[in-house]
Amino acid sequence: MLDKLIKYTLKQGIQLAYDKGSFIFWKDKFPVNQPSKITLQISNNEEHMLWDLLHELGHAEVRKDWKDYKANYRAAYLGEREWMLNGVTKYKRRQAYKIDLIREEVAAWDAGVDLARKLNIDLDVEAYRAYGSKALGTYIKYYGKQLSN
Repeated sequence: MLDKLIKYTLKQGIQLAYDKGSFIFWKDKFPVNQPSKITLQISNNEEHMLWDLLHELGHAEVRKDWKDYKANYRAAYLGEREWMLNGVTKYKRRQAYKIDLIREEVAAWDAGVDLARKLNIDLDVEAYRAYGSKALGTYIKYYGKQLSN
């Protein structure tokens, strides 16, 4: 199943690299809704790699329609726009921005489920969601410390 998702990723024009951690990179221009590369964490567990890739592609799905993204994640949209266009970081320090990023993370995990269904990839949704919940916990801890200041 991972091979099928890798082929889909490359067909979308998204480069794929392997390293520590899984991340999505956006093209260096605004709007930042066009993925350029995904770094996928190397693992002996192919299912975890599949789940990570589904999640990162989920971010691309969440940001695909930039007008919807702006409507649903206004603070994140503003923070990303000002950073990309003007190098301004003050919006990224705002509580609403950080909350929007957490909301986007949740949405990206959900979009991964939808993408698996669309591509007829057999997915243990319960295990995928449990794995995603662990990852979400790390984001919440990270941003929780910042939000309590």
